[in-house]
Amino acid sequence: LAYLEQDCDQTLREALDDYFGQIPDLITEDNADARVAALFRRHDIGHVVFGCDTSLDGEPLADTFCMFGTDVTLKEYAEYARIPETKQVFKDAGIGPLLWASLKSIPNVLLACWICWRMPKKFPFWDNDAWLDVPLRQIRSEFSIRVVRH
Repeated sequence: LAYLEQDCDQTLREALDDYFGQIPDLITEDNADARVAALFRRHDIGHVVFGCDTSLDGEPLADTFCMFGTDVTLKEYAEYARIPETKQVFKDAGIGPLLWASLKSIPNVLLACWICWRMPKKFPFWDNDAWLDVPLRQIRSEFSIRVVRH
């Protein structure tokens, strides 16, 4: 997927379309509560903006970038972790693979924290519609976002 490349020329909207096209059971307002759908969409935007895939190795990075590289509060993001739909995703992945992926991801998570700490400003978690038609390379440049390879 092109959004995984640092200098991706796709707009955020184009990259989201590609990202959503690879998720078979996408959570939207058509199949979930509006607040749940909004939380999932914002988390998914984080995947794209920060260049994280949806593998077990990519999820801890996406969570780290969302928590520390956006203006979401930890309380708001904890709400995402507590909703049944998120718990089901964790359950489907399995505790063993989740623990192994979490341990393996520690160096990349620390690198993501460093990148977030150096960002001149945080990417907007909730109010980011103005960025939909901006190329990812421009967003990443403006916010000093660096894609972490894993």
